[in-house]
Amino acid sequence: MDDFHLPLSERKRELLVQAFVANFDRTNVIINIGRLFNIRAVTQIRKLYNRVDMYEEPDNPDMVDLSGYLGLFYREKKLLTPISEAELIDIVMRRNRFPQIMKVIKEIDQDNNGYVTNQELDDIFKLNYEDELASRDLKPFLKKFASLQNRVLIDYKKVRDHLTAKVNEARD
Repeated sequence: MDDFHLPLSERKRELLVQAFVANFDRTNVIINIGRLFNIRAVTQIRKLYNRVDMYEEPDNPDMVDLSGYLGLFYREKKLLTPISEAELIDIVMRRNRFPQIMKVIKEIDQDNNGYVTNQELDDIFKLNYEDELASRDLKPFLKKFASLQNRVLIDYKKVRDHLTAKVNEARD
């Protein structure tokens, strides 16, 4: 490489050297064409991944579902204020939209596993309480209902039951 003055990064140089297979005494050098094609594919995939804007929540290493219910992969980045449980209960008490929310969730959860993503649930709540929740972050509240195996998945029945019980307590 140096003889031909080819500018290569250390990583590319290492991958290229791996494509040349030699016997023990280095007399017969064989070029592994499959390895060269693999290097090309790996390089293309790495470039693709570098362009994708993946997002992780600061306190959660799991990747999140950016598309959610609305299917929007690119969302406007807003500074949202976390909502407290008391504030959410107050909003639900003023205008109960649980039947509409559950209807949409049932459409998403066709395999009836009891889970939707935190982004889907956030979107559904914001569609039903648009004015009240537009600038609010529901994910800190939803976190306590997340699956232990996959923190992106939320047990929506637990959310429903919890909020229903809290609303009923507040009315009594």
